Amino acid sequence: MFRFKRNKSMLAFQQRLLIQEQDKYVDFRFNKALVRRLTMLDGAELDSFMRVYRPSHFFTKTAGDYDFRLYIKQALYRFKRGLPPEAWIKEEEPEEE
Repeated sequence: MFRFKRNKSMLAFQQRLLIQEQDKYVDFRFNKALVRRLTMLDGAELDSFMRVYRPSHFFTKTAGDYDFRLYIKQALYRFKRGLPPEAWIKEEEPEEE
């Protein structure tokens, strides 16, 4: 009747699955082949760029192809000058109620 521990565990599992799904979608859109083709980076520079300038799931989901590629090119400009990523790209999506 009262399964508080099980319910809490199931909710945590469900949220972990959701986060994994979102991460895989970002990995799918923000992949090494695309970034390498647009930026001409390679090796450790490419890995560093992809780790620091990884966009949020919300931006990845809502941006079209043109805007997404434009973001990568603008991020390359910031990367080459040692500037941090733009804050609005790193923000997560607003909570839906």
